[in-house]
Parts: sequence; structure tokens; C-alpha cells
Amino acid sequence: MAGEALLYLSNTSVILVDEPQTDRIDQAMLENQIRHGLAIAKAGMLPALDLRNTDSQMSPFLADEALLARITEMSRSALVICGGLLEGAVTQISLAALMNGLDVFVAVDLVSTAEPDKASLFLSRISSCGGHTLSYRQILLELLSGERDQSRRTPLEALLK
Repeated sequence: MAGEALLYLSNTSVILVDEPQTDRIDQAMLENQIRHGLAIAKAGMLPALDLRNTDSQMSPFLADEALLARITEMSRSALVICGGLLEGAVTQISLAALMNGLDVFVAVDLVSTAEPDKASLFLSRISSCGGHTLSYRQILLELLSGERDQSRRTPLEALLK
């Protein structure tokens, strides 16, 4: 139905993507983006998969079977992805999740790129495969639009201020 929210507190989880230490990305900006992603998860009481602290057996930069299994374990159909590089883990994880039937929402102002002039290409790739590109504010508004319980709305509304 047109205009109906796709993100609901009951079906959404947050994926916090990391990238290797590199001069291609501002680490302080990445931490700020992840902090905002964590704020969404905490305010909405959403499960969050933090890929910053993975063990050496699992690469957070590739959407391998182990990572997809961790995503499946959260039992959510929609993912909000933040942190990381568009040309790296963000696109890889987004496309793998889309191929596995999940709804993917990339928080465009909560991801980075080492190639700003090509950001629209990376976002277009995700969109052309069925993913959604929204701002932090749009994600909050979408989550709020489907929630009637004021006690669940209040923490999300606070993030809009």
C-alpha cells in the first residue's frame, strides 16, 4: 500500500558496520555514525549486530555465511545499516541481505565513503537491487509512523530534537 511504513519496531534490527583502520576513512566520523546507529537501536529497543568487535574467524567486511547466520538469528525482516564505507562493507552486506529476502535501509548520513564523487553510484547499486536509502531523520520518522505506544515513541522522538 502506498505510503505505508516499511520499518516497524517489531521487524527492524540495526547493523553497525566497521572498516579496517585506514587513512581512507575518518575514524572519529565513523564512531559518530555508529553512535547514532546505536542510539536508534537503544531508543527503539531494537536488536543491534555490532560488527566492530568480531572475532578473527569472521570478517565483518564480507557477507559470508557466518554473518548471514548472525543476521538471521535476530529474526527481523528489516535491517538499518550504518557505519562503514559505501564502497566496502555497506554495499556487500546490503546486497547479501537483499538477496536473502530482507528489507535493507542504508542510513545515508550514517555511512562514509572514501570516494565522495561516486557515492551516488554505490547508493544507486543498493537501490537498484531493492534497498532503500534514507536519512537518519527519515528512519526515525518511519519507525515512529508505525508505533502507537507512547512509551515506545518518546525515546525515538527525543532523537529528533
